[in-house]
Amino acid sequence: MAFDVNRGKIILKNWDAKQRELELLGESAGDLSGGIKREKYIFLRRGLARLATDPTMDERIYAGIIRAIMEKLRKDFFPNPLLRKYMEWKERLLIMPGLVKYFKARREQNFELMDKRLTAMGITGLSGHLRSQLDYERERIDLPISSRFEQNGALEVTLSFEQKFNEYQLVSMEATLLAKGEYDRKCSIPERYALHVNHAIYLLKGGAVRIDQETELKAEKWLQLDFEHTDHNGQFPLREHVLDERFSLDKVLAEKAKELEYPAINSQEVLEIIKNGAQAVFNPENVDPFYLEANPGDKGLIFRDENQRVIPLYELKENLLKRSKDPHHQQLSIKKLDLTNRKDKSQGLGR
Repeated sequence: MAFDVNRGKIILKNWDAKQRELELLGESAGDLSGGIKREKYIFLRRGLARLATDPTMDERIYAGIIRAIMEKLRKDFFPNPLLRKYMEWKERLLIMPGLVKYFKARREQNFELMDKRLTAMGITGLSGHLRSQLDYERERIDLPISSRFEQNGALEVTLSFEQKFNEYQLVSMEATLLAKGEYDRKCSIPERYALHVNHAIYLLKGGAVRIDQETELKAEKWLQLDFEHTDHNGQFPLREHVLDERFSLDKVLAEKAKELEYPAINSQEVLEIIKNGAQAVFNPENVDPFYLEANPGDKGLIFRDENQRVIPLYELKENLLKRSKDPHHQQLSIKKLDLTNRKDKSQGLGR
């Protein structure tokens, strides 16, 4: 395991920051008080236990420095040489092995949980990379991963982790969509939404994503990017639509299917496709394909043609009258959107 940073150096740096914090809280007015000395000793001992995992040559030097500091503190705690020696051996034979074992087990549990979450996000093959980057000393780590190349551009993703109580947690996913000769769009998605990496693509392309909530709230919640504004990082803000309980995507699909006399629109498969930000593609016989997507800003749906232009409902209904009534010809698929910019902006934020 090779870390890009010297963990031993960071341990000492982190203690300096913690000491300044304690002094600001009034724990000491100058020299270290007894309480802060004990705090320092425990802090360094825990850091040394974490550092015991595959230290580099440079880290071993700092481990020696930490041990020397701890030895000096022990002399202050235990002036009697025999008692001091006894405490040193007790720590070496009992306390430190227990701390090392505890930290290794907790770290592996943490890696296992993160691997599961990243796999659920559609990001795989990062297990070894995580272990080489997450050093459990830095409070925050931004981890860029390889771009997902598409036909006309690429998606770049940076995962941000924060460390608390010897565990790292994923806090956000920053995504940048690069479309050749078209645009460069950025957004940051907090982990509390638990989105898939494909959701980031759909959001950056102008789609809306529904959040399934495990609460008693009947209203639907949708996410969409606000392309009319950018924040101080040049990113498009993420907006929430919390639609009242009178609106339901299920009901809208049923209503449009009845109005268009096209039952294929009203299905669980279509619902799953468009609530995740994608477009559902229909290929009726004798009719040009048409595309369906959610439009939570206006509490409805948008139908588009092959050029991504909006199709008026009356026009679509006239076209569908030409179709075959055989349900086997009502083919459904998911549109794999290219990265070209849409010519219209009819899908607004409902302000």
